[in-house]
Amino acid sequence: MSRYLYLVRHGEQVDAEFGLPEGPLSDRGRQQAAQVADRLSGITFDAAYASPLQRALDTATVITERLGIEPATPSALLMDCIPSGPEPDMPPAFEPFFGESRRRKLRPGKPRCQTL
Repeated sequence: MSRYLYLVRHGEQVDAEFGLPEGPLSDRGRQQAAQVADRLSGITFDAAYASPLQRALDTATVITERLGIEPATPSALLMDCIPSGPEPDMPPAFEPFFGESRRRKLRPGKPRCQTL
C-alpha cells in the first residue's frame, strides 16, 4: 500500500512585503490556499498537519474546510529549522545532506528555528 505526503507552503501573508515575521493571510493568500485545495480535491486525506504559525494555520484552515476534512493539527515540528550539523546519534543515511565541505564549516550548537 502506497502512502503519499503532500507538502504545501503557506499562502501570502498580510504585509509580508514589509518584512513582518508573522501574520494572517492576505486576500491573495486565501485565494492561493483555495486554489491549492481545488487542485487537491480529488485526493482522499487521512490527516492534515500545519506549523503553529498563523499564516500556516490560516492556509490549512482554508484547505481543510474546502476539502471537508478535519482541521489540521498544529505541530512545531513543521516550523522552518536550520540544522546545526551532524550529531553523534544522527543516522548515517543523513550524512550526505551535510557533505564533507559543510562539515568543516559548521559550528556545534542546537538547531535554530526560524519564525519567518
